[in-house]
Amino acid sequence: MHTSPAATDNHEAHDNPALLHHFATAEQQKDAASLGMWVFLVTEVMFFGGMFCAYLVYRYWYFGDFGAASSSLNLTLGTANTVVLICSSLTVAMAVRCAQVATGLLSVCIQSMKRSTE
Repeated sequence: MHTSPAATDNHEAHDNPALLHHFATAEQQKDAASLGMWVFLVTEVMFFGGMFCAYLVYRYWYFGDFGAASSSLNLTLGTANTVVLICSSLTVAMAVRCAQVATGLLSVCIQSMKRSTE
């Protein structure tokens, strides 16, 4: 059976476990990941830029209404909401970090789940 050099090269490229099956080379995979990240960042800037522009326009048009609405806000409830959001973000960031360095209770749980499914 005759195999072409391209087929041999492709087979060798897929011996790399980090290379996903739909990419020919690691460089192509890296380029696709970079392009995807840039597209994501551009869409986020467009979305949040539009949202903040709309907020500023409406705040300019209805300045008095924004002032009246802000006086009816509950400072205690807003503070509690902010604390909950910051703590939940911190918890997720710590969980991701523990998973990356594979230390702590979270990584032990993840490793035991992986072993039980194998």
